[in-house]
Amino acid sequence: MTLTEAYNIYIKLGLTPNQSKLAAAQIALETGNFSTSQGVFISDNNIGGINYYNGIKNAVKGTPKPVKEWVNNVPSYYAKFNTLADSFAEHIHTMKPALIKSNTPQEFAHNLKHLPQGMYYIAPEELYSKNLVFWYNKLTQQLLTPEKKN
Repeated sequence: MTLTEAYNIYIKLGLTPNQSKLAAAQIALETGNFSTSQGVFISDNNIGGINYYNGIKNAVKGTPKPVKEWVNNVPSYYAKFNTLADSFAEHIHTMKPALIKSNTPQEFAHNLKHLPQGMYYIAPEELYSKNLVFWYNKLTQQLLTPEKKN
């Protein structure tokens, strides 16, 4: 998975170009440009470590999460999605309230931090925002630079 491929999937799922850039930048940030999620990405069709919960659409209980991420020593799991598109759709569903109120990576970082259902991330907002800007700008540059054909 690449940053541009993620962007294109979000476009196909109906996000605007700017929303797609914000979403792709955010998932690249969360996964270290898709490197830290390779295990569950491959085994569970899970793009960014989305948690399993009862009622999640098109998913079952997947790979166990690391013990350090359990709450009160209760095992938790990643969601195992039927398809990769289902995982992207769940990502949109989770962050949509923040996404629709955001035009910039900084606004998106702020709005994710203050979602009604609770914080989306625990890092300091300034740091998260800075990293989100990095991925957003990287994707913007990639979209402006045509791929070279060999």
